[in-house]
Amino acid sequence: MTPTAFLTADVLIAYSAYFVGTASPGPSNLAIMSLAMSAGRRSALTFALGVVSGSFFWALLASLGLSALLATYSECLVAIKIAGGVYLLWLGFKSARSALAPATLPAGDARQNEPLKRLYLRGLLLHLTNPKAIL
Repeated sequence: MTPTAFLTADVLIAYSAYFVGTASPGPSNLAIMSLAMSAGRRSALTFALGVVSGSFFWALLASLGLSALLATYSECLVAIKIAGGVYLLWLGFKSARSALAPATLPAGDARQNEPLKRLYLRGLLLHLTNPKAIL
């Protein structure tokens, strides 16, 4: 096998894995669909722009060699895993607190009046903290 054919096969495998990860619905896709149904197209597109920006950020880090850096300095990877675990514990605590709170009916959908800047930031942060997007 020539080096060019090997490189092409590696790139094809990488793009195939990226396509499968991108095409399968995750929290970002579900949030965009939910927002589109409840708050309209403009809000959903703004949120989606934040998600796309987060995706470009992870792609940029990957192209700059973040994985090689983490392989060299494995202590950083341990710190990232600990931070991720603490974040998941915080999300679990928040979810449990919300589940134990008395149920109330909202007085209307507050997301329709949410500023576009905040929607963009919500989409960006959702994608930056999505483990599937990082992988």
